[in-house]
Amino acid sequence: MFAALTEELILGPFEHPEYETTLVVKPLVDTGKAGRFASQAVVVTTAARRIIELSKAGDKVKSIVVEADGGVDPMQHPEFRAISENLRELVDKWFPKSKLILHTPGLHLGNAEGRHSLTAYHRPVIHFDAGTQKTFAALTGMDPQLYKDVCDGLEKIEMERWVLRATFVKGEADNSTDAELRFWLTKVASFGRPGTIQVTTLAKADTERKLKPVPKTRMASIAEKITAKLEREIELIEQA
Repeated sequence: MFAALTEELILGPFEHPEYETTLVVKPLVDTGKAGRFASQAVVVTTAARRIIELSKAGDKVKSIVVEADGGVDPMQHPEFRAISENLRELVDKWFPKSKLILHTPGLHLGNAEGRHSLTAYHRPVIHFDAGTQKTFAALTGMDPQLYKDVCDGLEKIEMERWVLRATFVKGEADNSTDAELRFWLTKVASFGRPGTIQVTTLAKADTERKLKPVPKTRMASIAEKITAKLEREIELIEQA
């Protein structure tokens, strides 16, 4: 049971298109008990064993990424702050040249505890794809009322090194039109200023959600419009 849990909790290392040699930590791994995640102690101990093992073997891990599958927020773990702070200590000790990276849809930034957790990461990447409640619901399948909570949390971020990432798509939901982009820009302008803004699209069609990648020419145009509106450089990531 523990071996299976370990395999689901810690993935890699493998070559990541953005982050080079990467180890992935998934704190929301299913323990087999309804509504229960692996404890902070289990997550950190499991990660520590793998990180120390790789370091002693001389592996050159460049990034440790904390994430969850399917747009779920890893920050929903009740001990997320402790997990984050302990992972940072492990990275600093065993891979001091590596980066600890978080990917989150930002559903748990409304409280100070959640926002403080971001400070443990070299690069907290917050995904924000929708300029309206309707688009948010269409893209995520979540209650549109949650959209306000996400926006409120993003407005309260005070740290400077966070990354805002938007994935633009076409299909069943489409956030790539000029109208949708205007709504998105209005929201982003109200947030705490991110250190970096990244825009991307899908690597391939998502048949389950009936979404398609945005063509390269349109992505380039979106990046130009964002740059002009926000008066800052944008990172255009070719694949999500």
